[in-house]
Amino acid sequence: MQTKPDPFLQLLQKKYPQYFAHKKVLEAGGETRRYFTNCSYAVHHGTHHTPVYRLEMPSHFDVIIHHDTLHYDQNWINTLCAMYRNLKSGGALIVTSAGPNTVLYGEEEEPPANYHALGTEELKALLPPNAFTTYQIGYAQTTHALEFFGVKK
Repeated sequence: MQTKPDPFLQLLQKKYPQYFAHKKVLEAGGETRRYFTNCSYAVHHGTHHTPVYRLEMPSHFDVIIHHDTLHYDQNWINTLCAMYRNLKSGGALIVTSAGPNTVLYGEEEEPPANYHALGTEELKALLPPNAFTTYQIGYAQTTHALEFFGVKK
């Protein structure tokens, strides 16, 4: 089943096309291949592969993307640190995740126990602006999802 295009990823694709073609990509969460052209992939979606937070390939990837699933990762802090560590200097880190005001399940339903809505201040503490040459963070207007893009120094 094809999901609706993500406006944030479409915006990044237009603004930074150099990160969406002919790159070595770690797809750490979510399905994002339709945004990339002629890239090689390492896919690490939890259960069938080494968890991202245990991945040790320092400065290996041109792009690391975690799209709309980080809020389910019990080890989200270690995962974010590993994503940064395994990203090349000059590489792009892209994260989208449920934010504090994102409604995923309807207002009556409780999210799963391992659910963590990630806020901008939490992300800034782990991935400070001074670690990147380009740094963009905020919330989507309609979904209130956290959106992050950074280019590692």
